[in-house]
Amino acid sequence: MLELVNKSDKDVKIKVGGTTTVISLELKGKGAVSVPLKGRATNKLAIAPKIVTLAAGKSASVPITSLACGYKNSTDAAYWTETGEYTLSASYKTWIAPAPKDAKDGGDGLGAVTLFSAPIKLTVEAKK
Repeated sequence: MLELVNKSDKDVKIKVGGTTTVISLELKGKGAVSVPLKGRATNKLAIAPKIVTLAAGKSASVPITSLACGYKNSTDAAYWTETGEYTLSASYKTWIAPAPKDAKDGGDGLGAVTLFSAPIKLTVEAKK
């Protein structure tokens, strides 16, 4: 689960979910492999994101159900190929309001931003 937290002292609006917000994942570790899925066809229909108002200090969650990511979760994938220690980081391309000064205009006062997660540590173990 990717958790978006409003760390400001004001309410913000943010687009969450849908197929036009983009999660990117970076997996690091000895057996980490990232693969671009170029040309992979997807029949996933475009779904509009919801605009959510986050009060100061509040959060919204975006589910991550696999290590497939990118546009419509079908342009990139990450894999671990062996047991060991891994680090997983995420970025999330979306729109927020009030828009940052240099953000690309997304209409309705929203501006394009890329949010970054703190990395998390994972341990992959062999099936017993």
